[in-house]
Amino acid sequence: MALEVVGPFALETGMIKADAPVTAVRVHHVNTGAISTALLPTPGRVFDYAGDCILPGLLHPAAPIRLSFEDAPSGGEARLLPTGLSR
Repeated sequence: MALEVVGPFALETGMIKADAPVTAVRVHHVNTGAISTALLPTPGRVFDYAGDCILPGLLHPAAPIRLSFEDAPSGGEARLLPTGLSR
């Protein structure tokens, strides 16, 4: 699952409540232990899917979701795969 869909999913399913005009959603990365924050545009306390952010490979522009990464492990601490094994 792409990281940028976690916030809108959490809002739409009622897992979190929106703030206006921007909602910050903290995400814990189980594999690495890192924490990231997604900033979602929520004017009127509702996620606004419309926007002018264009990404290669997508047909239509959408709302920008800003991501920041905190406490990201590096080097030997990080594990890309849950088991730590490539096979």
